[in-house]
Amino acid sequence: EVLMHVYERPAASWRLVIVDLRAEADDLGLPLCMRLPPDEDPRAVLRNLPDEDAIHLCLLAEGAPAPGDVAFEICRYLFGPEALRRHVSVASGGWPAVVD
Repeated sequence: EVLMHVYERPAASWRLVIVDLRAEADDLGLPLCMRLPPDEDPRAVLRNLPDEDAIHLCLLAEGAPAPGDVAFEICRYLFGPEALRRHVSVASGGWPAVVD
């Protein structure tokens, strides 16, 4: 689904926004995604994005989501009482699944 929304850009009433949270992000990446600078607080940046039904955030990490992983924990935070975002997910398999 990540690749379909990046490369095929389906006509839809909503937009999938991929947020690349890889700490060791190299020059490889998706052509359309948010990559945050290392000095930015991803929780603050993502909490302050517009919360609209048309925007779905998909967090992309180094690997599969698991407790303790940055994408997993930020997803939990964004669903929590401080942010209350409605449309957030974590890419299953992380970056290795996208590359494969």
